[in-house]
Amino acid sequence: MAIYQYHKQHPHLSKRFAGAMARFSQGTGQSLEYLVAGYDWASVKNGSGSIVDVGGGNGLAAFAITSAVPGLRCTVQDLPPNVETFKDSVPEPLKGRVEFAAHDFFNTQPVQADAYLFRQIFHNNNDAHCIKILQATIPALRPGVKLIANDRVVPPPGTMGLVEEREIR
Repeated sequence: MAIYQYHKQHPHLSKRFAGAMARFSQGTGQSLEYLVAGYDWASVKNGSGSIVDVGGGNGLAAFAITSAVPGLRCTVQDLPPNVETFKDSVPEPLKGRVEFAAHDFFNTQPVQADAYLFRQIFHNNNDAHCIKILQATIPALRPGVKLIANDRVVPPPGTMGLVEEREIR
């Protein structure tokens, strides 16, 4: 069972997981500075487009991106307990440009946008689940839409040292 399906059955753990992911996203090599500087966000409909942060948790990535490119709007999608926890955390200057919406990324994507950000969600899923996440996005796609993946690659078991193996898994 994927971790997200487990959290649907145990919503009290979803908030704890979201907090852990927020801490993880601030670790070495995971800084939002890399995300913002590493992609030309102004290229999303000439800086005036819409982004969906799929599985966006606490919204920190959306806050960073929309702060860097003032014309962008972002919908942060996550499971209902996370949306309830973080929906009121939008900084004042970003209100009206960043919103939270409940969505399970295994279900059909309900929002049409100019770009979809998949940040740190694929490594928590096996290949079949990753394919399902992407397939669920297809109905919302139209010509010119960007799919942006920002994740780590998890190598096959036993191909790295024990300490590194334990940390990455």
